[in-house]
Amino acid sequence: EAGEVIETTTTNNTTKPTTTKPVVSIKVDSTHDTVSALKSANVKDGNTVKTNGYASSGDGGEAYYTIEAKNKQTIDDAKYIELNNGLVANLMAINNTYNAKQFGAKGNGSNDDTDALKKATKIISNETLYIPSGTYMVSGPVSFSNKTSGKITGDGDNTVIKAVAGMSRGTTMINMTNVNNVSITNITISGNSSVNTRDQGHDDKDGIHPLDIWGGSNITIDNIKIIDNIYVALRLIKDINNIKITNSKFINVDCGVEVMGSGNVDNYLIQNCLIDGHKNSEPVSFFGTGRYTNIRILNNTIRNKRYASAIFLGGHPDTGAYFENVYVIGNKINDVATGIVLNNGRNCHIENNTIDNSSFIHDGGGSGIKLAGCDNVEIKGNKVSNIVQMGMLLNGNSNLNVHDNTFTNCGYANDNFFFVDIRGENTNVVFTKNTLTRTDDTLHRILIMSHATSGTTITNNKLNNGIIYLYGDSTNNILDSNNGAEIVDKGTNNIIK
Repeated sequence: EAGEVIETTTTNNTTKPTTTKPVVSIKVDSTHDTVSALKSANVKDGNTVKTNGYASSGDGGEAYYTIEAKNKQTIDDAKYIELNNGLVANLMAINNTYNAKQFGAKGNGSNDDTDALKKATKIISNETLYIPSGTYMVSGPVSFSNKTSGKITGDGDNTVIKAVAGMSRGTTMINMTNVNNVSITNITISGNSSVNTRDQGHDDKDGIHPLDIWGGSNITIDNIKIIDNIYVALRLIKDINNIKITNSKFINVDCGVEVMGSGNVDNYLIQNCLIDGHKNSEPVSFFGTGRYTNIRILNNTIRNKRYASAIFLGGHPDTGAYFENVYVIGNKINDVATGIVLNNGRNCHIENNTIDNSSFIHDGGGSGIKLAGCDNVEIKGNKVSNIVQMGMLLNGNSNLNVHDNTFTNCGYANDNFFFVDIRGENTNVVFTKNTLTRTDDTLHRILIMSHATSGTTITNNKLNNGIIYLYGDSTNNILDSNNGAEIVDKGTNNIIK
C-alpha cells in the first residue's frame, strides 16, 4: 500500500502523532478533504499537506503532497497538480508506492476507471503502483510502457481489472511496450466474456487482449489471473529477453500465453501455472517466426483443451522459427487433444511430464508427444496414457534419445493410430527402455509402428500385449531384445537381432 505513517500536525510549535505503527513520519501543515479542495486552498511553498480522499473524503485516495513553486514540472493532474494560486502539489510516494485511488480510480465495478489507471501507470518510474481490492472497469488500453523499472501489484483475486461490456475486438486492456526491469503481480484481469461474446465478433483469431507485451527485458509476471476471455490471455510480441511467468492462472481463455510475430525470445520461464478450460487453442504456444532460446516450461498444470496442443513449440525451417535449449519438464497435462509439440528444436529436454486424456478418448483427437526436424533431444520419464491418436509421433529427427517412458492405451481414434509411430529419414534415433502396455483389447495390437527410412534403433523396450510392425524401406533400422515381442516385418533392409 501507500504505507502506514506517523502523521504530525503543527500546533503552537508542538507536534502530535495521530496514528501508530510508524513506517514513515510526515509533518503535515494542513489537511484537505479532496484534491479539488486542495487546488483552491491557501497553501504555501514548502508546505506538506494531506488530502483525505481524491473526489470525496474517505474514498481511499488519501494522499500526501509537497507544495513547490512551478518550475519545469510536467503538469499532469496526477503526479504534479497545478493549484489555483500558481503553486504545484507534488504527490508523495510513501514507501516508494502510489495507490491507484490517489488518481481517482474507484474500483466499484461500475465506474469507468480507464483514465485514472492511465494517469497512475504513466507516472511510474521506479515506484510501485498498488491497486487495492475492487473491480476496476476499463474501456480502452492502460499503458505501462517505455519503463526502465516499476511495479504494478494488487490484492490478488480481490483486485480485478475488467473489460466493460461492448469492448471492441482488438482492444488491449494492459499494454506493455519497451519495458525493462518491471513486474506485474497479484492482480486479476477479466475479458468479461459473459457479455463480450463471440456474437460480438470475438473469436480465436482476435478479440480482447487482456495483457500484451511488445518487447523488453527482465520482466516478471507473478501470481496473476487472466480469466473469461474469448481470445488469447497473454501475448508476447517482438524481442523479449528474460521473462518469468510464475504462479499464475489462466482460466476460461483461448490461448494462455502465446509468443507471436517475428521477434526473438531468450530466457523464457513459465512455471507453476494453471491453464484451464475453454476447449480451443494452445495454452503455451510459440506461433512466431523468431529464434527461441533458453526456454523453460516447468511444473505447470494444463487441462480441458479438447481442440489444442497443450505445449506448442511450432517452429518450422521454412519460416525461420528455431528452438534451442528447451526444457519441458514436470508438467501435468490432462484432457488436451495433443500434449507436447516440438518442431525444429536443438539441444532440448522433454522429461517427467504426465499426459492423460482419459475423459475424452472417444471424443476429440491428437497425440501425446510429437517431434519433427529436431536434433539432440532427450525424451525421458514421461507418462503418456489414454491418447486418441499416437502416444508419440517422431518424424525426421536426429540424435534423439527416447528412454524410460511409459505408454498406456494409445490410438483410440481408429486402426491407423498406434502407441508409437516413427517416420521419415532419421539419424541416430534411439528408442530404448520404454514400457508400452495395452490393457484395452479394443485397441490395435500394433504398439510400435516404424515407417522410418533410416537411422532408427528400437531396443530393450518392454511391450505388454502388442507387437512391433515395420513398414516400407527401412534401411539401417535395428531392432533388438524388445521383451520378446512379435515383430512383423513388411519392410526391407531392417536388421533384426
